[in-house]
Amino acid sequence: MRLEHEYYSVKEVALLLRVAESTVWRWVANGDLPVVRIGGTTRVSRDALRTVLKTETTCVTCPNCGRAITRRSPLLGQSAFRRR
Repeated sequence: MRLEHEYYSVKEVALLLRVAESTVWRWVANGDLPVVRIGGTTRVSRDALRTVLKTETTCVTCPNCGRAITRRSPLLGQSAFRRR
């Protein structure tokens, strides 16, 4: 993925990531994707998009069994947990 602009519209983010615009709006509403409002439009900064995409996984302990599991970024798929 090549990022050329400083700020992207929701539609441009959807095209870059090959997801529906409604998915991007859901990420924004959930606080998973930070945005700025510029002149009445919603924009995603290039740095915010890169940061969110780089934070792919984090390790956590399963509350039920205590095993180490990997929590995926909300932007990388619907499955919240994946066993290691």
